[in-house]
Formats: sequence, C-alpha cells, structure tokens
Amino acid sequence: MARGGLSFDGIGYHGTTYKADNDVKAVVTVSGIAGVLGKAVTITGHQTAGFGNEGDPLLGAINQYETDGYMTVQDAGYHEFPGVSGSIPTPGTHIIPVVDGNGAVKASVGATGKSMIVGADSSAGVNTVLVLIG
Repeated sequence: MARGGLSFDGIGYHGTTYKADNDVKAVVTVSGIAGVLGKAVTITGHQTAGFGNEGDPLLGAINQYETDGYMTVQDAGYHEFPGVSGSIPTPGTHIIPVVDGNGAVKASVGATGKSMIVGADSSAGVNTVLVLIG
C-alpha cells in the first residue's frame, strides 16, 4: 500500500512473544514460516495466539516465527494486514478490528474503538488494510 514511497508499516512497533497454537503450526508445516508472517492473530489460550474464529478481537500480526513453536506478535503500531474482500473499512474510521479466522482482519460489525484504519486498498484484486494497532 506504499504509494509514492510512503509507508507507515512498522512505525511504533511493539512485539510480544506468544506460543503458537496448533492452527498456526499446521500452516507452517504446509506452507513454511513465510505462510504465517504478517497474518492477523488473536489470543487462543494461556500465553497462546492463533488465527482464532471469525469475529475474535485482533491481538496483532505474526512478525517472527521460531521453529520451537514460539512467535513474536506485533501488538502495537502500524501494520498492513490482509483484508477481507467486501469488508474493507474506510480510511480514517475508528474501529475494533477483528480476525476472520484465516489470518486476515476486518471491522467488527457495529462496533467502534481506538484502533484506526489509516489506509485501505482493494484495487487490482489485492485487499489490504493499514491498521494502527492499540
């Protein structure tokens, strides 16, 4: 989504280590580590994060995955997430972002919050949402 060389992605970054749940580990097994990086996750258990279920609150994005089953999740700052087609919110909207259960993010229905959509793009078949997490 960096247009004209401008990118907010990573500004204000804060990362926290979580255990990866079995759904994340399964994607790594099939697609490799690159298959989970940047994906939206939620809390799924004690000190554990994963893709969750559609509508679960957004924790952040997988920034790093380690082969021991732990991962660093970006839980604050700007991050460009995969978006859900037909559910791309308008830039400037204050929302409560939720996961779709598959690593993408969308706005919760009828809820507003402190996270802000800074940019959104659904051109050329690519759905992305730039979220200020936190």
